[in-house]
Amino acid sequence: MLVQTLDEAERWIVAGVKIIACASDTVVLTIGYGAVVWRLRRTTDPAFVRSRR
Repeated sequence: MLVQTLDEAERWIVAGVKIIACASDTVVLTIGYGAVVWRLRRTTDPAFVRSRR
């Protein structure tokens, strides 16, 4: 369950949810994975490099 606050997390845990993710965590993961994809494409895909010029 994606939550914004500790109160929301506690409410969902009481309701039986087993996986809780804070919204800020998902943003960090999204940015991190985006950087990995960008770097891999930049170094391995010539079409990607040309499209960025």
